[in-house]
Amino acid sequence: MTTVEILRSVRSLIATPEKWTRDQYARRADGARTHALADDAVCWCLLGAVRRAVGNAGASSRDLSRAYRALAVTVDPQISVYAENDELISALALFNDRASHAEVSAKLDVAIAACGADQVTSMHRRPCRGEA
Repeated sequence: MTTVEILRSVRSLIATPEKWTRDQYARRADGARTHALADDAVCWCLLGAVRRAVGNAGASSRDLSRAYRALAVTVDPQISVYAENDELISALALFNDRASHAEVSAKLDVAIAACGADQVTSMHRRPCRGEA
C-alpha cells in the first residue's frame, strides 16, 4: 500500500468532526476510549486513524512509519525526515490535540497532495516527502 493510499484512507476515516477526536487514539460511540482497530471505534485522532488505515489494509509497520513521516514533516517542517518514530508520533499527537478538525484535515490534504504529486511526476514510484 502506498503512503498516499494510506493518507487518503485516513482522510476518509476522519472526514467529519464527529469522526475525529483528541487525546485518545480512538473512541466508542459513548465517548470511552478504545483501540484504533477495535470494532466499536467510531472516531479517531490523526494517529489512531493512521493505525486503523494501515491495519485495515494489512499493511506493514514500514507503511505505518512512512505515513507518520509524511504527516509529521507536513505538520512540523522543522522535523527531520530521519527522525525516529517516537519523535514523529509526539509531533503528530501534539498537533492533533491542539488543532481543530479543519486544521487537521487541511494538513492531511497537503500531505496527500505532496505524496500524490511525487508519485505522479515520476515514471518510477518515488517516495513521497518523508519516505526514505
